[in-house]
Amino acid sequence: MKPRQRDAVDDVDFDSSVSSGSALRGESSQVVQSTAPLSIVSQSQANINPDEIELEDINFDDLSVDSGLELDSASDGEQLEFDEDILLDENSRHSSGTPLEVDEDLLLESEEDVAEPNVAEEESAPAERPPEPPTMLSEKVLGKASLTKEMSQLDDFSHPSGKRPEIFQPSKSAPTVVIPSHALPHNFCLRESFKVVKMKDAVVGAKKDRIWEVDVLRKKFCNYDMHGKKTFEQLATNLYRVEKGDGNSKRLTLYFFDAPHPYEFEFASSARRQLFYELAMLLRRNSILWCPSLCVGGENDAIINIKGTTIDRVTGPPVRVDGECQFSVGRMPYEVINFWYGCFSLDGKDLPRNDAVLGSFIPKESHEIYIIGVTDIPSHLVGSDEIGRYFLAYIGSASYFVLESTAVKAKKKSVNNAIVIICRRSFIVRVCHVEAAELSPVYKDNMARSDFTAVGCALHINEASIGVVLVNFKRNKCTVETRTACLRTLLSAFPFGPLSVDIHVRFDYLIVSGSFGFDGSFSEQDVLQYQMSTDNLMSDMSEGVPSTPLKTAENPMRIFVRTNPKVCRFDVQQYSTSRALSSSNAYIIGDVFCRRTFLSTFGESAPPVQLILNEFQLSGDRYPYVSNPTLYLYGDWFENSPLTFQLVPRKQNVFQVAPNCEPILYPCVCSREFLRVQTLTFSIFGQVGTRQGGSPTLIGSGALPLKGTTVLGESAPFQVPFYFHGCRVGKVNGTVLTVLYEKNVLGGEGYSNERFLASASVYENQVRKTNRWEAANFSRDGIYEWSSLNTTTECVRDAFLLPSASWSWLSEWKLDLNHTSEGWLYGTLASENYSLRESSNASFRRRKWYRVMRADNPLALHEYLLHKSEQAKEASQ
Repeated sequence: MKPRQRDAVDDVDFDSSVSSGSALRGESSQVVQSTAPLSIVSQSQANINPDEIELEDINFDDLSVDSGLELDSASDGEQLEFDEDILLDENSRHSSGTPLEVDEDLLLESEEDVAEPNVAEEESAPAERPPEPPTMLSEKVLGKASLTKEMSQLDDFSHPSGKRPEIFQPSKSAPTVVIPSHALPHNFCLRESFKVVKMKDAVVGAKKDRIWEVDVLRKKFCNYDMHGKKTFEQLATNLYRVEKGDGNSKRLTLYFFDAPHPYEFEFASSARRQLFYELAMLLRRNSILWCPSLCVGGENDAIINIKGTTIDRVTGPPVRVDGECQFSVGRMPYEVINFWYGCFSLDGKDLPRNDAVLGSFIPKESHEIYIIGVTDIPSHLVGSDEIGRYFLAYIGSASYFVLESTAVKAKKKSVNNAIVIICRRSFIVRVCHVEAAELSPVYKDNMARSDFTAVGCALHINEASIGVVLVNFKRNKCTVETRTACLRTLLSAFPFGPLSVDIHVRFDYLIVSGSFGFDGSFSEQDVLQYQMSTDNLMSDMSEGVPSTPLKTAENPMRIFVRTNPKVCRFDVQQYSTSRALSSSNAYIIGDVFCRRTFLSTFGESAPPVQLILNEFQLSGDRYPYVSNPTLYLYGDWFENSPLTFQLVPRKQNVFQVAPNCEPILYPCVCSREFLRVQTLTFSIFGQVGTRQGGSPTLIGSGALPLKGTTVLGESAPFQVPFYFHGCRVGKVNGTVLTVLYEKNVLGGEGYSNERFLASASVYENQVRKTNRWEAANFSRDGIYEWSSLNTTTECVRDAFLLPSASWSWLSEWKLDLNHTSEGWLYGTLASENYSLRESSNASFRRRKWYRVMRADNPLALHEYLLHKSEQAKEASQ
């Protein structure tokens, strides 16, 4: 049976109730964690090759690509002639916000119906722009209706996902939208260069500054040295994995077939990393990006075909380009993946050899992802790949691939547990950050080291992170308090994901399963459920409705799941056990909502916004006395993560952000659709007790889903739990204020510590008269000497007034010298295209003057920028 793979809308309330808890118990039991080194199976050791992945329309025999090694400096390499604008800071790039225009005749069912454009390859001379198609896509196809408003409104989200009306099968006949490159918003990104720091690796050695160019239409990545000499290139057809850096919003790693090593980069800003990430994901095969504005009509999926004509430059006229690129987009933010996870014990025996027995536990070829946990494996299976090969042969080696198996690298004979991750071959490119490891055993005096063991794994499916822990707790004479404390300690040692964040909020989906050794499973005397309900263990984790065979099993294995509230959902369809297996076992089948990569580069433009956390306050009575607490904010969606802020005491066990130091977040992507599915993760570190000195200790962590908190111009309250070792120990509350801001001003020299800034700008215009430049005269030239962006709107520099009493000047008038030493840009009155250099046919020049002003509150800034935006819209009509 072909597995289901569906889309889901984001107008779904993923809220989950949160209950309060009582004090931790049993903390007096002394728990010791083994210091034995972890045996980690790194994803870079997976040795994936092209033959292991089913990719559409790829013939790997025809691929020829450089090995990826940098050429010697004396070798002949292609020289990159950098334009003056090629390495401009992203703040200098103007977003025109030009609406996407596509002629009705270009909306074809197949790309075979499209004639190849007859254009030459990239000419340096100015190119005449082809005539613009007459009708905007949103008006012609959508009838002026916003796609975001067409998303389904759900009244009931509780019944199984397979029966929900908003879940759609992927369309086999998705419409193809053919777009000439000149009609694409921000089309200069089709060939974009990035200054990166190439991080240290086994081949290259030390860090190096490099230029990486992404050529979307030619489907390749090029590496240049800082002198513009190309040393190698990689074809996009060889790209199979793109990973964001954990804990650093400026880092990214690319994985290519046939490359000698991965390429890890650090970018100048998080925004540049985000742009590179979107372009790389667009070029990676089998990607379906989330971009509602490019989906035509009521379709949930569309194939976008970009034909090379011309592309804009930040300064200067458009240039001709050739080539084409095709990729898929979806209107829905989530892809629903049918997921299977199960665990069972071998009790020291060999693997079952009867397919019928195993078939009652694991269904064949029915799911994209299988994660299989095995406890008490015999010693001859430790350190070998037999377990992985066994399950792969059963599920289907022709269609599946083993991503990881902890048994292969296991060396500690006392840890006889294993996890195997098996993925459908055609699905491999959607999985990244794959890691698996044995967890260090936790033990107490007079107990065997093998009494409390565990193994775990982590992976990302699309943008969703998943962590899985399989515990193996033997039934011994230890107290409930000791068993609970050992489990907390073991979970806190989980080695994957951002380690500065508590495991409870480290992943979008966290699964904790196995043999816990508590009495009374699934009964009124369920000790494990009692410990969870009193917040002594795994707070806010839930368990599916067990089947009758599972409820009546002796010493059953159990599976608990925690999802990131509001923005994630795991629908458990079946939670059961197999009676055919002689040992304890349990499995779940469910739908995991995995967020897609958002394509903002060529989608609808959104004004820059900032998120201000006001009245941020931590309170609770279950964490120890803390001195010098520091707040860390994490998220790969905003600039310069992690951000740090000092907390000050307000009263006993209550801390808040220092006055006038409210955290401000600057998102890399400001689309509201994008922001509403993001999560802000935070941790608090400090000195525990009264003793000063030493390294700060993690006090706890929390996660703030942004859904419902990013209404423009409004302040939204929030309250979220605060966790330590998976237990609720307090709460964090405050408000989120979302307001506009001017991105370019914040990058100005000397203003990095200032807030709520805006710039007033005017333009000085001159015209050429004979062999000299003269100030423009409206009666003679039809333009003003001092004007706004529009040369026919007078705006005298010295007559500019502050917007209101809430504003004050922060600087004097200054020239914008981002492009040239004197600030002049050259062109003609008949054209809006400007050049950095003066030419013989330039009859007009202008330069920008600006002055920085400061508002005394964020709402004053927001109102001013909103009014300024409305004026710009009126002027353009």
